[in-house]
Amino acid sequence: MKTKSIFFSLLFSFFVFSSFGAFASNDPVPEEKQMTEKEYQLALDALKTKVDNLRDAKREADTQAERKALHKEIKDVKKEARELKQQASGGIYIGGGALIVIILLLILL
Repeated sequence: MKTKSIFFSLLFSFFVFSSFGAFASNDPVPEEKQMTEKEYQLALDALKTKVDNLRDAKREADTQAERKALHKEIKDVKKEARELKQQASGGIYIGGGALIVIILLLILL
């Protein structure tokens, strides 16, 4: 009986603490604001060329501070590209820990 209660308390705490990162930071996109495939490709190509230009500038940078600033800007552009891909796909993402807990709960119930 004691092991069963320990198991369920550990399972519950794992589920609670693994769900913190699962909340979406962006609001769902209304249908009128969804972009077409052509607009998506144009925006993605623009971000790719921007990253390429920033990488070239990073190679030509003189000081370490300039390289660091350009590296941060490259990361920001990549993050923007990821958000664009997520917005275009419109999918729901479930973390690995949450998926394991859901499967275990379905098996136990």
